[in-house]
Formats: sequence, C-alpha cells, structure tokens
Amino acid sequence: MKLSTVDCLFAHSLLMIYQFRSIWTQTNTPVSTRPSRELTMCYMLERNGVGTIYDYNKAAAAMDMALDYATNNILPSHVRLAGRYRDIGNVCSARTHIVGHALDLKDEGVSCAVYIGPGCGLVAEVLNNIAEVWDIPIIGCPAAGVGLSASMQDYYGISRTSFAYTTIADVMLRYFVTFNYTTPVFLLDQSADFFQQMGILIETTLKDNDDEVPYRPSNYYQFSSSTIDRQAMAKMLRSTTEFSRVVVICSTSDTVRKVMIVAGQLGMAAGDYVFLAVDLYQSNVWGEFTWRRGTKDDEAAKAAFPALLLLSLQVSVVDQSEAFWREVIKLSRNRYNYTFSAVEQNIVDPIVVHFYETILLYAQVITAMDAAEKNYLSGRKFTDTVANFSFVSPITGIVAFNKNSDRLLDYTIRQYNAESQAHEVIMAVPATSKGVTLLGNIRWFGAKAFPANAPFCGFKNENPACRPQPLRLTSWQMAAAVIIPIVVAITLAVFLRPRLKRLLYGDLHNFWWRIYENDVTVILGGLRAATSKSLKSTLNGSIHTVNRLQSSADRPHNYSTFDAGSIFSVSSSGKTIQSKTKKAKQ
Repeated sequence: MKLSTVDCLFAHSLLMIYQFRSIWTQTNTPVSTRPSRELTMCYMLERNGVGTIYDYNKAAAAMDMALDYATNNILPSHVRLAGRYRDIGNVCSARTHIVGHALDLKDEGVSCAVYIGPGCGLVAEVLNNIAEVWDIPIIGCPAAGVGLSASMQDYYGISRTSFAYTTIADVMLRYFVTFNYTTPVFLLDQSADFFQQMGILIETTLKDNDDEVPYRPSNYYQFSSSTIDRQAMAKMLRSTTEFSRVVVICSTSDTVRKVMIVAGQLGMAAGDYVFLAVDLYQSNVWGEFTWRRGTKDDEAAKAAFPALLLLSLQVSVVDQSEAFWREVIKLSRNRYNYTFSAVEQNIVDPIVVHFYETILLYAQVITAMDAAEKNYLSGRKFTDTVANFSFVSPITGIVAFNKNSDRLLDYTIRQYNAESQAHEVIMAVPATSKGVTLLGNIRWFGAKAFPANAPFCGFKNENPACRPQPLRLTSWQMAAAVIIPIVVAITLAVFLRPRLKRLLYGDLHNFWWRIYENDVTVILGGLRAATSKSLKSTLNGSIHTVNRLQSSADRPHNYSTFDAGSIFSVSSSGKTIQSKTKKAKQ
C-alpha cells in the first residue's frame, strides 16, 4: 500500500519523538552516587564433623550459588559480597577457640561484615561475646542450641535461618496442650551431642511455660544409649507408668527402636501410652526410623511401632529444588572435590538449602536497610531488622522470621500406618498458629482419640470415684435395719424354744423316777426314820439280822423280815410312796 505525503510526515514525527524520549530517559536516569562497597561474609563453620548435620563440605557449593544469585538479582549496584571461610574444627564444643579464630581473621586484615555460622549453638554463644563488642551480626545455621547458657533474648546479635531446639520444644508444648497432657516424660540420651542439647533446651522451654504444662524435674530421665541395657531400660520405662502416659524419646532411630521393643514387652505399646520421637528429616545423623533391621526382633519392633509418633520438619520446596540439588552435587564435586553419598544424592538436604537462604537473607536485609539509609554494618540494627522480616526464596518460597529473629518453620506429626508400614502425616503444626491442625480423623488402636492424660482411677487409684464408698441408708432402710432383726429374733424364740428346751432338759425326763437320798423320809411300820441316814441304819440293821438268822440252823420257820402287812412308806418332795410288804415265805 502506498502512503501519502501526510502519512509519511506523521510517521517521521512519531519516530523523532520516540528517539528524543529515549535519549532523555538515558540522560536523566539517576545514577547512584554512593561509593562502591564490598562486604566480606566470614564463614565460621565446622568441617568433617562426626554426628553433625552441618558441614562446610556440603554447604560450600550452595553458598557460592546463593552469592551469584544475590549479586545478579538482589543487591544494589554499589554493593558487592565476598565470602571468606574459616575452619573452626569438627566438634560441637564451647572449647573450639572460636574467639581466637575471629581474632586471627582480624589480624590478617579481614574485616568481617557478618559471621555466617557456626552450626553449633554452644560455639555461636561464645562467638556472640566478641561479636557484641565489635557490633557484628551473626547468622547462625542452624545454631539450634543457642539459649543453653542464657535466654534467647540475651543474644540480640544472632539471627537463625534453620530450625532451633526451642521451636521443637514449642511444637511439643502445643501437642501437649491440645490433647491435655500435663505429665509428659522425657528420656534424654546423653551419648549424642545433638540430642543432649535438644533435651536441655526442651526442659528449659517447658520450665518457662509452667502455666501450660506443669514443670516437674522428676519427669526428665537422662541415660546413655551406649551403655544402657534392656533390663535398665525396662526399669526406666516402668517408673514412667507411675505418673505419665506420654513418653518423649530424644535419641537416634536405633535407640528409639530398642525402647519401643522393650515397651512392647512391658505391654506399654498397646494404645494406653503415646511415644514421641524427633525425626526432623532423613539424615544419617539419627538414622531411619523404621522397624526393619533384618534381625530376629523385627516382628517385636513392628508390633510396637504403631504407638510411636514422629515430629518432623515440613519440608517446603518448589519446582526448582531438584534442579538446585543437582547443581549443588555437581558444583561440590567439581569445585570442592566433595561427593555426596548415593542416599544423599536422592534427598534434598534442608540444612544445605538453609545455608543457601542464609546468604539470600543477608543480601535482602542489607538491600532493604541500604534503601532506608540505615547502618547495616551494625549487628544490633541488622538483627532488629531481621525480626519479623520476610522474603521470597527461589527454593522454598516465603521465608519469614519471628520477633526473636528466628526463622518460622512448619512442622508435622506423623503416625505409623500398618497398611503402608510407614509413618504418615496426621497433624500439621504451622509456624503462624498456636495450635495443632488435625489432617483427618485420629485412629489410635481402634479408638478415635489418643489415650487420656491418666487412667480413670488415676495412676495410684487417687480418684475418689474409685475408692470404696461408705454405705448411706435412707430412713426407710434404717428403720428396716432395726425392725427386721427384732422380728426375726422373736420368730426364732417362739418356734425354737420347745426344741431348745427338749434339747437341754430331755435327759432329765428319762430319769423322772430317781429320788435323791437327801429328799427321802422313811416310815417303816411304826418306826419313823427322818433322814436317809436313819433309813440306811434301820434297813441295814434289819437286813443284817435277817442274814444272820437265815444263816442260823435254829432260825424259826415262821420268821419273816417284816411282818406281813407292814407298811413301807417313803416320803420325797412332799409326796409319799407307800408299799405293803408281802407275806414271807414259810
């Protein structure tokens, strides 16, 4: 199509205006007049640690990737970041000479704008002493044990980008409150630093919340998994049944499995008791929480595992997490000559992700403070800015912090499913909520609820409802209790009196004819004997005479003992019995 002259002039005018606008925009865009500044992040991290979840070997590549991302996507043009690593050892101890490491860096001319690490909370507490003097911020990852020596509020220069033992204790507290468990028992393994520190801070946290769950020092049992045998373990478990139905086990998966087997043998894994262990995520540090070990006691462990709940981190990832993890594995091997194990390569390590986000946090905060013209080199001001701060991570999404500059993380509570033979999420514990969210219905050994806080009659039969109650009678019952025995007594007296009389006096009636000597008066002919003695004398004399005469040859033929017709009378008790003598034989 052919354009007219007017159309051509109009188009030319528009082109001139667009070119002028572009030139004006370029020449009038404000250019930062602030001097360029390079900030050194001092990585104060453990390396080659045994039994630790934090290791610079694993985190180094991720922090390099975060530094590149921050430079290209977050930081203002006049601010640059650089990293400087300092190996502080391979153990979690307050005696790692962390202050000496900080002094050495200063002597070498390194001006640390921030300390990244340590991973150990005890070491972070010591480093905080000198960081406060120099007013340098600390971003611990995880530094979960901070708070062992003093309240967390006293460490105003420390921020944390991973989990903390205090938040784990808070999750437990919410579970106890939700289901009204007031007497939980804690079995604290002293053989592993991770669980030893966890146990201390759990006890401290619950002690500070005594108004919600009463604090009892006797509820905390310390043991060593390296030395305890099953007999001692059984004794420990039996003692817990005297006052609790909830047992929290702070130890590795192997030890938890042993405890559950012993609990099953004691009859404690049948639904009357709840066992809770901490399995934050899959890690070689505490092992896999499963009953399978390929040993003869697998079936015993399998039978007891339904009574075990697991507290875990809710790992939040986005679509970029797999690509991120592949890049971490590749860069670790190529740049740092570190190779993740076959199992580790298939699982994204949350702590490595948190180290990545530690660098992003620092970049986000100093960018925000720089825009507000605040002094981001001040440790106190930096930490105050982190409080209630949030940003978006390309790996996990929203990263938020609480008023103590601790990261807000969601947790879950998982229950064993016999069908899948694995623990599955049944409760969510959101960081922004004070309660527990049930995900479906509770199924607990055939019931729809967890066991009650105590048996109905109490642990020591202290419930008054279970004690023998005194008998309380009504007025009618009391009247009947008096009248009925009287009626029964009268009835028995009437009907049993003849029987009793015959029983007592029956033998006497058999001898009714018997006359006692003292009661007899004899009248013999005209001779009267007043007593039985005179009767005896008279009769004996007569009989003697008769006998003597009968033995004599000259006895008269007409002799008889008594004259014929003589009267023989005996008087007894006012009655007289008379007998007339018969005629004697001639």
